[in-house]
Amino acid sequence: MWAQLIAILASLAADPAAIDREAPRACAAVAVAYAATAQERAPEPKPVPPKPAPAVCEQCGGKGFIVHGDGHRTICPTCQGKP
Repeated sequence: MWAQLIAILASLAADPAAIDREAPRACAAVAVAYAATAQERAPEPKPVPPKPAPAVCEQCGGKGFIVHGDGHRTICPTCQGKP
């Protein structure tokens, strides 16, 4: 029984001369299948450059008003109260 099974399996085995031809064909078939089903990747988004820091008024420090020594405030003459 085992001898018959081995004989059947040996008859189904690949031809040793065909092994050298079939491996490159299989590789080519896989490469074609991969190329046919491959999806194009979306391009990477470009990084957004950081926004420049707004210019800060030197007199009021960007507050829009100047605090005087006695505690009262006046609108900044340089930026007219717009921080």
